[in-house]
Amino acid sequence: MSSRHYRGHAVPRAGDADAAMRYVLGKEQAGALGRAGRTLEMALQGYRQLEREARPIPEAVRCRVAEALWALAVQREIAGFGPENLKWLRQEFDLPEEIINRMGVLPGPAGRSRCP
Repeated sequence: MSSRHYRGHAVPRAGDADAAMRYVLGKEQAGALGRAGRTLEMALQGYRQLEREARPIPEAVRCRVAEALWALAVQREIAGFGPENLKWLRQEFDLPEEIINRMGVLPGPAGRSRCP
C-alpha cells in the first residue's frame, strides 16, 4: 500500500479503497474513544469534588458517572480492547467500586439516559 503523509500521519492514496476505509474508520474510532474518555473524566470530576467536600453524592451524579464508564467500556470493546478492558479502566481512572458495580445496570429505553 502506498501512502502520503499529512500532519505526520500516513494517509492512503486514492485507489486503495480498503486502506482508505480503514483509515477513516480508525480516525472515527479514535475520536469516539477520546470523546467517551473526556465524558468519563468530566463526570468523575463532579463525583470527586463532592467526595472531597464530604457532601452526599446524589443518585444522578452516580448514575452519570456509571453511564459514562459504560459508554467508554463499550467503545473500547468495539475497538478490540479485550478482556483486560475493565482492569485498565479501573487503573487509569481510579474508579470507585460503587461506580464499577453500577456500570451498565438497566440502561434507559432506546439509548436514552436512565439518569434523573
